[in-house]
Amino acid sequence: MCFIARASLHDWRYHPGQRLIPRPEPEARSAAGAESGGPQAEAQAPQRQAWPRWPSGIERNACETEQAQDHRCHHALSTGREAVLLRTGGDRPRASQSVPMGSHHAVLVPIEGLLALQVLVLLAGTAVHELGHALAARAVGFDVAGVRVGPLLALATPRGWRARFVWEMAVGGELLSVPARPDGLRPRHAAMIAAGPAAHLLMAVVALTAALFTDALALWFTAATLGLSALANLVPSRPRLGGRWTDGRWLLAWLVHPERATQRVALGVLQRAATGARPRDWDDRWARLAAAGPRQPADAAQVAGCLLAYAHALDRGETDRAGSLLTRAFAARHLLPAADQAALALQSAFFTARFRGNATLASRLLETGLMRPDRARALDVERARAAMHLAADRPADAAAACDRALAALDTAWQRPAGLTTFDRELLEVMRDRARMTSADQTGHILCSGGFVTIGQGRIVPSSTAGPVPPPDDPEDVGAGAAGRTD
Repeated sequence: MCFIARASLHDWRYHPGQRLIPRPEPEARSAAGAESGGPQAEAQAPQRQAWPRWPSGIERNACETEQAQDHRCHHALSTGREAVLLRTGGDRPRASQSVPMGSHHAVLVPIEGLLALQVLVLLAGTAVHELGHALAARAVGFDVAGVRVGPLLALATPRGWRARFVWEMAVGGELLSVPARPDGLRPRHAAMIAAGPAAHLLMAVVALTAALFTDALALWFTAATLGLSALANLVPSRPRLGGRWTDGRWLLAWLVHPERATQRVALGVLQRAATGARPRDWDDRWARLAAAGPRQPADAAQVAGCLLAYAHALDRGETDRAGSLLTRAFAARHLLPAADQAALALQSAFFTARFRGNATLASRLLETGLMRPDRARALDVERARAAMHLAADRPADAAAACDRALAALDTAWQRPAGLTTFDRELLEVMRDRARMTSADQTGHILCSGGFVTIGQGRIVPSSTAGPVPPPDDPEDVGAGAAGRTD
C-alpha cells in the first residue's frame, strides 16, 4: 500500500471504526447548529463530539490494521509534509490482536529519506563493485595501486596507503591496477574487469531476494538502483570523463579488438611507471606494446603511447627510433586537445634542433607551438628555444634559455617524477655544452669579408656563408640521419 498525501489537520476528522472523512466547513456547522437548537446547542456540539488530536504514540491495543493505518494517515496529514506509506509485511491481525510498535506494521517514511537512501545505496554498490575488481586483480597477479569510491581516493605510496577527497570526481569509482608482466594479458585482464559488474549484480540479487520476502518498498528501490547501475556500467558506450572506458567497453574490446585493449593497458602501465622511474628504466616490452597500432594513430591514447615510447627510446639513446615515434605522434596531433598539440609541436622543435641540427625547421615548429601562447607551457617553450639557439651556434642565448627552462621545471606541478628527472638531465647537458662552447670562443676579428668567428679550431668568414637551406617537411620531424646526440 503506497500513497502520497498532503493536507491539514483542520480539513479532516476521524471517527472510530470509520475511514477518514472531510471535516465540514464552518458555515455548514453553523447552519447545522442553528437548526438543532440555536447558539446554546452549537456551543455544546464540541462537547458531544470531540475533535481528538493525534496522540504521541500508537495505542498498544489498537483495532484493525486498517484503522491503525488511518490513524497514521491522520498524523501525516496533520504535519502538512509529503510522506510515503510503506507496508513492512506480515499477516493482517485480527480485531482482538494487538499491534506492538516493533512488529509488522505500516511505517510512514518521508520521500526525502527514501531518496537519500538511494544515494547511500549507490555508494555502497560502487564500493562492492571496486572490491570485486580488487580481489580479482590480486587473484590474477596484478598490483593494486589505487582505488576511488565517489570522492574518496586512496593511493598506494612507498610510505603506505594515503587517502584524500577529490571533489572534481565525485561520481562513480575506479581501480588502478598494474599488471607485472604482459604474458597472458587478455584472459587475466578480462577476468579482472568482469569481476566488478559480477559483484555489483550479486548485491542487487541479494537486495531483490530480501524485497521478495519482506515486501518492503525501500528494498524494492534498493534492488532496482543496484541492478540499473550495474547494467549501465556494462554498456559499451563512448569513453567517459577523462577518457576512461566502462567495463562493457573493455570486455567488448577484448572480444573484438584485443590489440587495441592491449595497447591501452600498456599505456596505463607506462603512465604508472613514469611516476617513479625514468624512461630508460621502463620495461621495453610495455613500451613497444604502448606504441603498437597503425602508422598514423587512430585515437588520443595511441598518440600518448607513441610519446611515452619516444621518451623511452630517447633516454636509451635510440634517436632513430625516437624520431620515428615522434613523427607518428606529430602526424595525428589533431586528435589531441589544444594544449597538448602545442606541447607536441614544441617537443618536435626541441628534437629537430637538438638531435637533427636543423634550426630552420625547429624555428617553424616553434612558431607553430606558439600560435596560442596561452596554451604553451614555459618549460616546453624555453627547452625548444635552448636547443634552437644551440643548433644556430648561439651558446650564450642557449645557456640563458636552459636556465629559464630549469626554473620552469622546478615550479612544474603534476609532472611525473621520472619524466622530470629525464628533462632535467637533458637541460643540464645542453647548458653545459653551451657554456663550454661559449668559453672556447675567443672573440671576433674584423676583416674585409666581415666578421670572422674564431673558435672550435676553425675559421669561417661570414662572407663565405652559403644560402639558407630550404626547410624540411614539417610532417616528417624525425626523418634524416642521426645528428648530434651529446
